[in-house]
Amino acid sequence: MADRELSDYEKLREAKIARNNARLSSLGLANAAEAMRKSVKNSTNKKKVVAKKTAAVAARQSSRIRKKPDVLVVGGLGYFKAEKADDVNDDDSSESDAESAIVAKSEEIISKMRLEMETLRRNTIYASNLPCKGRGEENYRDQAIKLWGEKCCPPPSCSWKTFVTSRLPTPSLELPSPLCLMQELYTHDGWAFLCSCVLMTRVSSHDTKDRCIKGFFELCPSPSDFEKLSVEKLKETINSLGFQFERMKGLSEVTNAWLTRPEFTLDVVAVEKGGNKIAQCGAFAVDSFFTIFRGDVDHQVVSKIKDIERFQKWQRSNIK
Repeated sequence: MADRELSDYEKLREAKIARNNARLSSLGLANAAEAMRKSVKNSTNKKKVVAKKTAAVAARQSSRIRKKPDVLVVGGLGYFKAEKADDVNDDDSSESDAESAIVAKSEEIISKMRLEMETLRRNTIYASNLPCKGRGEENYRDQAIKLWGEKCCPPPSCSWKTFVTSRLPTPSLELPSPLCLMQELYTHDGWAFLCSCVLMTRVSSHDTKDRCIKGFFELCPSPSDFEKLSVEKLKETINSLGFQFERMKGLSEVTNAWLTRPEFTLDVVAVEKGGNKIAQCGAFAVDSFFTIFRGDVDHQVVSKIKDIERFQKWQRSNIK
């Protein structure tokens, strides 16, 4: 069979190889190059030696400890920091002591939270129970002003009674829950509740959230005080949370909606599309508002946040 004619590329390649060999021969390196090629070929043909895996010897450990997480998360979304069990070892008595210490610490913090919630509620109840000057609609108008300030301005189509009653909290009487979510602290007032949601979302540090949220309410105790806020002071107060301008916009939108909307409700559908969305109040804020602030055990949790689902499950278990 006749040899196939070489292509132009193959001819160039053969010519280059010939030139390289001639160059190596002139330098006395032809034999060295051949030896190197053989060495590389032999090394690639050798089988790789795979080290045998030795089975790891499992350390002796209590089965109960092996099944337990390293930390016991007492409150997922915020009020408590996770509590670590100290000196956990193979001794059952030490393990029991560690669990008891965690439970005792949890009960202590729950008591602290309950006291703080009662103080906030007491202040709200005191304000709403102050003597009103008028009757009927005037009575509700006075109550709105006592709770949220002089800037309350419902549209003419909305009665003061509807304006006020649609904004009042109806949370579970059993609060705080064992989860002790940070939102629970602000169930005394809807405006404060939604503002806290705007400020706490996308922040993991409990201390940072707690400091910044309380700092905001020191600057702005009621929605009617919002327009007097210094932008620089507000920015400085919530700076540690990140997304400052988005949060400032959210606080402004919550305040405006609280003071001017008719019967108050909230969802994730844009206003232009017939919904009641508020900027920076997404599914987390909506679910928190209906489940925690309103105490609605039938609300469908759309955010899929486990702590809110657990909270709702706890609420249902308390229905008598």
